[in-house]
Amino acid sequence: AEEGSIKVVLGTKPFEGAAETGNQAAVASVLTAVKDEPGTELDDLYAWLFTLAPGDEAKAQAALDRLSGEVYTALPTLAARRLDAIVAGVEHGLAQGAEPGRRFWAAAQGSSGRIRGNDRQGTAASDIELRGLTVGADLLARGNARAGLLAGFLSETLTMDARQSAVRGSSVHLGGYGQWELDKVTLRGVVGFSSARSDSERRVAFGGTVRTAQGAFETSDTVMAVEARFAAWSSEQVRLVPVVGLAHYTTRRAGFRETGAGNEGLTVQAYDAAWVRGLLGLELGSTEPTGNDMSWYGRWRGCTTSAQRSGRRRRGSTVRRAGTSS
Repeated sequence: AEEGSIKVVLGTKPFEGAAETGNQAAVASVLTAVKDEPGTELDDLYAWLFTLAPGDEAKAQAALDRLSGEVYTALPTLAARRLDAIVAGVEHGLAQGAEPGRRFWAAAQGSSGRIRGNDRQGTAASDIELRGLTVGADLLARGNARAGLLAGFLSETLTMDARQSAVRGSSVHLGGYGQWELDKVTLRGVVGFSSARSDSERRVAFGGTVRTAQGAFETSDTVMAVEARFAAWSSEQVRLVPVVGLAHYTTRRAGFRETGAGNEGLTVQAYDAAWVRGLLGLELGSTEPTGNDMSWYGRWRGCTTSAQRSGRRRRGSTVRRAGTSS
């Protein structure tokens, strides 16, 4: 170069520089890694990212959040709530069907809960709602022992408003139960299988581009649970029962590919997990059915969870962006 001339060197900055949270950094690192790989077809996204100027970090962060597919990380928790509902249906059904000679019972079910977000990791909160019905029939009722079969269905909704994402579906479940009343302890066992069909929808947005990614997938779950219910305080109308138990859960979800969002859609890998939960609870309910032949009960429970194998239940999901080769 001639004396006094200026040499200009241009270089690209990794997209991780705009990330503020762990989730955003994970998405940004993938975009950086695959940018120059053969088969990457995210030209619209990269063109928009390169138009951003210093001070536009908030725009990049919002786009990274929308691209992540974070709603799928909550599916293991949805599976756990689904299996909890099978066990709860038996608990409620046997409580209202305790009259001598009664062989059939039905339990309407409804529950809702929230998965809290984590500001440090940048994970969003999500809400889960389940509604359904479980019915059962005693095949054996001799002395202090009862055993029978159960069946039911649930409608399910998982929403993650901060990511404009939702999963909606329905499931059917089948299983069996048994109960043995001893001197001061009642032992109860439940075995159940659930099959769910779900549809997902999430908004993918960057710059002025807004697309709707949609997915459809199936999940199969199993539960084996045992509980010990101890005799405690009761009156003519109310009973208070301590409960301890142990449950083994499994969930298996098929992989699927989103449609509707082009190359910004995701391919979500199959998921297989098993875990054990220890339960400690306190049940409050009516001693006798009310005037309309229905009983009521409520339960507080604390849970501990331990993993069984490498595919353990956790808040996570493995995905691949449709517009990449890796």
